[in-house]
Amino acid sequence: MDRRRSERLTLMQRAGIASGDVDGTRTRTSLRRTLQCGLLATLLLAASPSRAGDEGARPGFGARATPVLPTRPAALPADGVLVAGGARVGRVRIDSKEVFDTARPDEDTALFRLANRLHVHTRDSTIETLLLFRTGETYDPRLLAESERVLRDTRFLFDARIVPVAFHDGVVDVDVTTYDVWTLNPGVAFGRHGGANTSGISLEELNLLGLGTQLSFEQLSGVDRDSTRFQYRDRQLGATWWQIALDYSDNSDGREQGVVLDHDF
Repeated sequence: MDRRRSERLTLMQRAGIASGDVDGTRTRTSLRRTLQCGLLATLLLAASPSRAGDEGARPGFGARATPVLPTRPAALPADGVLVAGGARVGRVRIDSKEVFDTARPDEDTALFRLANRLHVHTRDSTIETLLLFRTGETYDPRLLAESERVLRDTRFLFDARIVPVAFHDGVVDVDVTTYDVWTLNPGVAFGRHGGANTSGISLEELNLLGLGTQLSFEQLSGVDRDSTRFQYRDRQLGATWWQIALDYSDNSDGREQGVVLDHDF
């Protein structure tokens, strides 16, 4: 496989694109994002300067498929022992990784360095609001596992790992490691139907300002209808577990507005 094509595929994978979906909607979404990220990768390749040694360090398709995840120290007491002893949560350290880890030789390329510079990094405070445990609370391994699941369920993280790393003075120190994905998704569509041209543009940001909120814009021109649509979603309104979704559409045949307020926990 051509090295530049391999690099584009790796960037698509880091944008969270699934390759094996059989559901029609998810397949169409995956295809659209594949085309978007492929275009983005091509533009980044054209814009990024070459550096001596880059050509020898092009990653393969699986370079970012298996990030180096932290592991639990072997000397740490078992969770059952910690719980039985009434351990409490100590220091919680958040380590939010970039889209690409340029400390690794296989990802230290001009394209990936440029992608990291353009990407808005997830804030530590955003990660913290998604955790179900806090310093000083009773240590419960189930809350660590559920917090890990919540983090992985977001659309702006590729993976997450939460592990206890030290036990001292009755408290357990915990490390939270997350891996960002590329979250800015532009789109362009055009075609012809019934003797008339159709077109559309869209722009979607899944992690606005690193806050985990989603904002999207879409403008479509079809045979029977033209529309301009804005969507906003915040899954943790005011650092709470309340979710809000706003939808506004200005169409050639009228306007639509929608507000959804929901609470998961």
